[in-house]
Amino acid sequence: MLDQRHGLSSRLLLAQVLFLALLWFGHVDYKGLYAQSDLAQYRLIAQAAPSLRPDIPAPFAFRLAVPFLAGVISPHDDVFAFDLLHIIFLVTLALQFHRVLRRYAVSRSYALIAASLILWNPYLGGFLCFNAFQAGDTLAYILLLVAFEAVIRRQFLLLSTSLLIGSFVRETPLLIIPAVLLAPNIATRDRTRYALAAIPALVSFFALRMFIPVSNPDWSILSTLWSYAPDVFSLERWVRLGISAFAPLSLLLLLMPLRYTFHLREATP
Repeated sequence: MLDQRHGLSSRLLLAQVLFLALLWFGHVDYKGLYAQSDLAQYRLIAQAAPSLRPDIPAPFAFRLAVPFLAGVISPHDDVFAFDLLHIIFLVTLALQFHRVLRRYAVSRSYALIAASLILWNPYLGGFLCFNAFQAGDTLAYILLLVAFEAVIRRQFLLLSTSLLIGSFVRETPLLIIPAVLLAPNIATRDRTRYALAAIPALVSFFALRMFIPVSNPDWSILSTLWSYAPDVFSLERWVRLGISAFAPLSLLLLLMPLRYTFHLREATP
């Protein structure tokens, strides 16, 4: 019975991913409106694979894994390769998120609804579904979930591997390193082992930035952060990325009284 329910949840998530990615959110206009956006750099990397182009700007030039893989999979049609990887990663992300929620004492219904709300939210799953060329973002979230669970289960080799792969994907998975090292409830011995597990990823991260040629050698993370600093004072930005992005998750709160109502009914003689 449990296997049947798990299979049903997986099929429902799969159906939602396919519907949202192929129909609901549409496909990014990579030849027109967004032809010169970030995706153009990822396409150039894919089209040059297995070689490297020296005219790709940072930080895109360092996010090699997914564009490189797309170029190797389909050397003559990078759009097809990105679309394929995009669907695979979206399905994997939805299933992994659902599995992590289920593993840590969230009910099957809540896990399915939470994963579904993430997928349907235009600022979360919607962006990932819409822009297939940002498949690296989706893979980064998968690796972040894997690394998160590796920390909880104290699986240092898995943590090291996920972070190492993540260093070739984009910067996001590595954010778990300072989060873990600064967490107050981690034993000193484990903190040391987590730090050692992060070394291969950090070496790779900095090596990429030392040896990969870029068209803007004066680029820096600090200057990029400084360019986005005015957004901190933008009310519209806070509403879009804060309230609008996470408001749908509040619908889960409406289900909580139902859960306790069912328990009360079962307990009533």
